[in-house]
Amino acid sequence: MNACSCQLESKPTACSSLKRGWPAQQLRREAERQARLHAVAFEQWAVQQGVCQPAVAKQLGLPPGTLAYWQHRWHADYLEASPLGRPCRRSEPQVRNQAIDFMRLAGASVTAAAVQAAFPDLARREAANLHSRFRRLWKLDHARAIHVLHWHDPKAVWAMDHSEPLCAIDGRWPYLFALRDLASGCQLAWRPVLDVTAETTIAVLQALFLEHGPPLVLKSDNGSGFISEAMRGFLDRWQVLPLFSPPYTPEYNGSIEAGNFAMKVRTQDEAARQGREGSWAADDTEAARHMANKLIYSRGPLGPTRHECFQASPRISLEERAAFGRTVQHQRSQERLKQGDPLDTDLGHVAQARIDRAAISRALVEHGYLTFTQRSITPQIKSQKSLRIS
Repeated sequence: MNACSCQLESKPTACSSLKRGWPAQQLRREAERQARLHAVAFEQWAVQQGVCQPAVAKQLGLPPGTLAYWQHRWHADYLEASPLGRPCRRSEPQVRNQAIDFMRLAGASVTAAAVQAAFPDLARREAANLHSRFRRLWKLDHARAIHVLHWHDPKAVWAMDHSEPLCAIDGRWPYLFALRDLASGCQLAWRPVLDVTAETTIAVLQALFLEHGPPLVLKSDNGSGFISEAMRGFLDRWQVLPLFSPPYTPEYNGSIEAGNFAMKVRTQDEAARQGREGSWAADDTEAARHMANKLIYSRGPLGPTRHECFQASPRISLEERAAFGRTVQHQRSQERLKQGDPLDTDLGHVAQARIDRAAISRALVEHGYLTFTQRSITPQIKSQKSLRIS
């Protein structure tokens, strides 16, 4: 076996990088010792077979002097592992604790240079090490769990929103109506509209309901056109359940919010290709919608496009709609009892929307339209440009 091809078994990890001195080196030094012991053992065996030491060193890819030195060390101390470099300078525990208290007061954005400036007795590397340890523990303490939503059935849940273009489209339409199927990602509408009233929105929705069939749930924010009585009556006739975002929480409907930004970029690119940069036309918005649906493979490069995925899915049947409605009604009653609200009282938009968010979410999970995965994230530490220490 060629000694130069031996790889160290130990690899630096996030935890070992926070150690200093011998604890930080121990695994690597022990791995080096094992490699040298194998080389010395091979050299002793080869010499017994009549091979000279320079030939053995060449076979191992080592200088003869290095192999001889290892042989000498083996007789002296069995190649005992020892730390390299200067010994770490370590301050008194009281000083280190004071530095940690200072970082707690200053916050996670404090720099290692500021810590060393406040405590001159700390060595530079020791201050950097304390700073790294503090930030690591701070991130663990401030980690929060988020849920990632996975939508499974196209045509079951849609999301809608209004957006404002850079300028009036064709000099006439000041708004864009966006409608997106969440499971497939298919952009069903990216249409210029004159206003954000319920009447205009209902006209667009009715055409799409007739073309594709109505969804089970329609997500939206709390815009005046979405929460109006006319919109509620329209959705009731089609047996579509509205799902409103919590107030001032656009991330609850994050899919359509993020999709609006991407659609604006595509519309801008299309307008530039047509020589109308900064001046959008209705044709640009429709071209951008087709581009998003037919050129993006939402389920991988070998899967169907957004358009193909949406079109291949059947419409929601009357039996599915009725079963889902019964589950939502049951969950609403359970949530009202949990909240202590009377079952036969009109709670108003805000309170009813809060109950619907819980009831509809549970019904979507129960019927297999939605699943969640959970992961933990740590908040970003924003560094300060400067920190004055008086």
